[in-house]
Amino acid sequence: MPNKYNVRAKRLSLDNMSRKRAWGTFQSSFSELSARNDAEDGDADGAGGDLKKGKGDTDLCQAVVLCRNHQTTHRTLLHSLCDIPSDSSPPPSDLIYIVASACPRSLLLHESGGDRTPLHLAIGQTAPSETIKALIEAADNVNNLKRQDLLLALDLKLQTPLQLAVRMGAGDGVVKYLVNQDVDGSSLLISVRRKKNRPQQHAGVPLKYVALRESIFVGEGLDNPQDLLRFMIVRTFRAKLNERFPLLYKNSDGCDGENQGYGNQTNSALDNDVNTTCLLQATIFCYDLIGSSKIASSILSYIIRNEIFHRERLDSRQDRAGNLTLHIACHSDTPKFDQILRLGDRESD
Repeated sequence: MPNKYNVRAKRLSLDNMSRKRAWGTFQSSFSELSARNDAEDGDADGAGGDLKKGKGDTDLCQAVVLCRNHQTTHRTLLHSLCDIPSDSSPPPSDLIYIVASACPRSLLLHESGGDRTPLHLAIGQTAPSETIKALIEAADNVNNLKRQDLLLALDLKLQTPLQLAVRMGAGDGVVKYLVNQDVDGSSLLISVRRKKNRPQQHAGVPLKYVALRESIFVGEGLDNPQDLLRFMIVRTFRAKLNERFPLLYKNSDGCDGENQGYGNQTNSALDNDVNTTCLLQATIFCYDLIGSSKIASSILSYIIRNEIFHRERLDSRQDRAGNLTLHIACHSDTPKFDQILRLGDRESD
């Protein structure tokens, strides 16, 4: 077990470098600490060190990362690094990755008092997407930690990292990356509201806050496949399909983007969803998740007025569950039902 005084001394030294924003010196010092652990592990078992797999919390490197500096912030080293504002010379993403990989356990720890994970802190400080990616990829370095654990971690306000990102107005790249990393889309359906100290489903989901950001010119830009609101509508639609019809969508390879669920899609297939999914059908299906009926109605009006939908989905081409757009409209609360009904010329019931 490392000497606690040695651990504190190392942590204080790294904290001083962090305050001076001497990231080159910081990385060299931390790398030397990691190299020393590798050498010691190699001498002990003859198999070489295995720092990336996090073999325990007793070695000096991990002890330094986990050490909470009681003289300053009561945070782990990773928490302190992730809470540096983006306009104050924050650490480079490769340094964040090195520290997180040295002790993946710190990724799920909450800071004392604030109850936020390093990922929450980085998003709160508007960190670039490279830093967010470094934190999530570091989870791959340990067997019993999954990316989904990081994406669904809650802070004191019961917010996931995605919810915090959309509420704070994070960049499109950060929001899209967080959504793309969610294997089943469950983070898109968790609310930030409290209900008996648990997240409430389908009330104030991330889609609502993205729609609120677009409320001044609501709907404008939906014809662009790269638009964030369109992206969130489609992905929330996919997540809700997985929840509503798990046997049909979760493990389905699908024959095209319209029939694929989250279960085993690749990133390219998910990207293709935004282009192939009928935006009208997705918006109707997620109408109650947009939050404001006025905003939701404006989005539908824009889609109908600019014909951003697949006409064959209205009355001829069914989805995997056997639904047409008109079927979904009949079961929704949309006030635009009469407009949707007039969009297609139906030859039969």
